[in-house]
Amino acid sequence: MSEALPGLSDLDSAWSAGTEARSAADQADDHLATSVATTSLALTAEQRGDLALALRLAGDALSRADHSPARLGHRYTVRGVHGLILTDLDRFDEARSTLQAGARIAEELGIRLHLSSYQVFLAVEAFAAGDWDEALAEAQVGLELAEEVGETYTRVWCQSLRSLILVHRNDLRGVAGAAQV
Repeated sequence: MSEALPGLSDLDSAWSAGTEARSAADQADDHLATSVATTSLALTAEQRGDLALALRLAGDALSRADHSPARLGHRYTVRGVHGLILTDLDRFDEARSTLQAGARIAEELGIRLHLSSYQVFLAVEAFAAGDWDEALAEAQVGLELAEEVGETYTRVWCQSLRSLILVHRNDLRGVAGAAQV
């Protein structure tokens, strides 16, 4: 399944792998694998610059996850991908709403690992919307959640976003502090 995740070098192969993975997941009636494969296709379409297709695919993944038994499809961050694509389209209110819903669902399902991811997605949305103070606050919550569950990937995103904002604010001392994590 990891072959379906898009890299910048070979989007055609990523698309083919995602299509094959989704077909196999559909045949196996595997709701989690379907979520991963469909969101991978959405990310690939996004990387290709086809945001309309990316949004349709992310919406399809979201619909499938919503209708999966015991919401199994939400064991992957489908609302995160959907929210990031809405952010790319400058549909910030919709993005924030879907990301907040994703965080609620992750909490309801007891998937603490996803909570830090949703926080960083919310931070990215706030940054893109120009609300840098909110972005910093969301990133801080994401950082704390990531540390709580021992997740490092989100920590890097949170600190990177924090550093980017501090550079734009010409706070080089703050940037140096952010890089110390």
